[in-house]
Amino acid sequence: MTKDNFKVFRTTLSTPAENAFDISPDSAGGDNLEFATRRVYFGTGGTATVRTVKGDEVTLKNISNGQLLDIRIVKVLDSGDGGTTTAADIIGLY
Repeated sequence: MTKDNFKVFRTTLSTPAENAFDISPDSAGGDNLEFATRRVYFGTGGTATVRTVKGDEVTLKNISNGQLLDIRIVKVLDSGDGGTTTAADIIGLY
């Protein structure tokens, strides 16, 4: 069994993420992520249109392969939802 010496410490936005999930761009209305992220990892770079936890939609350009961004999002939009997402292999961390 793995020993976790840090489990007694409080989780904050500046502490390492404890959970992860795959993100696929979505064209359905509303927010499509089950959990709001603390950070987002882009395995394959490009462009990503995202919706933040405050509801702002922004296009992130020139994302590098393997880049980790400290951004809290609830959705990655695809072209059917007004987005221009070309980045792939996206993982949400929270």
